[in-house]
Amino acid sequence: MNTLKAVADTSAFDGPQFKRVSENVGAKKNYAALTPREEEVCSWSVKSLFNKGIALQLGNDDVTIKIHKVRVMDEMLPGSMQTLHKKFLRSDLGGLVLG
Repeated sequence: MNTLKAVADTSAFDGPQFKRVSENVGAKKNYAALTPREEEVCSWSVKSLFNKGIALQLGNDDVTIKIHKVRVMDEMLPGSMQTLHKKFLRSDLGGLVLG
């Protein structure tokens, strides 16, 4: 019976709302796979700080930040920094990262 209720609840979503919820769940799942340092780099990246600025904030070399940023992009699967920004602004992670 729970399965039927879940299907009924799911069908009650309209297309855009279902897509938004699905993207939010995906963003949270991807974000959970990041290491603590990658989370920090992601946070500063979403705040539009450049690699050298992130390196200064975190006390690392900018080459290390570039490596972390590549891993963030691999885990979060945004395709571009602009899409990563949109993903965070549209999800519940926006408050966590931007706050």
